[in-house]
Amino acid sequence: MRGREREREKRKRKEEDKEANEEEENIEDKKERKRKRKEEKERAKAERKEKKEKKKRKREEEEEDKKEKKKRKREEEEEEETQEKKKKREEEKEEEVQVRRAVPRHRAHRARNIAAKSFASKSSTAIDEILGIASTSATTTAETTPGTLTPIDTPPLEKITTSTKSLADYFKERLSAKTRVVASNEEEDEDEDDYRPRLGLGASRV
Repeated sequence: MRGREREREKRKRKEEDKEANEEEENIEDKKERKRKRKEEKERAKAERKEKKEKKKRKREEEEEDKKEKKKRKREEEEEEETQEKKKKREEEKEEEVQVRRAVPRHRAHRARNIAAKSFASKSSTAIDEILGIASTSATTTAETTPGTLTPIDTPPLEKITTSTKSLADYFKERLSAKTRVVASNEEEDEDEDDYRPRLGLGASRV
């Protein structure tokens, strides 16, 4: 009887130990599953976070690219505007220079003078005329041409004489003559004023 009870107790203990082991294994399995689930969640969270950061980085890069493009475009437009303004200013300056440019004078008289000088330098008669010398050809023609010259009654020339008066005396005489003329004119004016009838205020001379 005692041997049977002992065997039962042993069997019972074994079963209890087995159950305890199974429970421990189950607990460990549960813990492992929890840990794995937690790790997976953390990994998924990290991946999601990384994706978000990537998207954010990409968006920022795109915005920076857009800003850079806009800035470049604005700079190009400003450069084009400055070039156009510069071109307009240069064109206006050129127009002003063209307007200010003096109109060339007509130099026909100068051309005539040059032609006359060249002709005079070439012909001997012209040179003689300029110098006031009678040319030989003119004398020969005068000798060969027959006929008499018509006499012209010319009055005799006045003889120029040197005066004995000094400059001071000459100017004194001139001044005295002028003062006499002025004085006579003033006397005539005064006489006319004396004979003229006097009128009152508001009266008019007819």
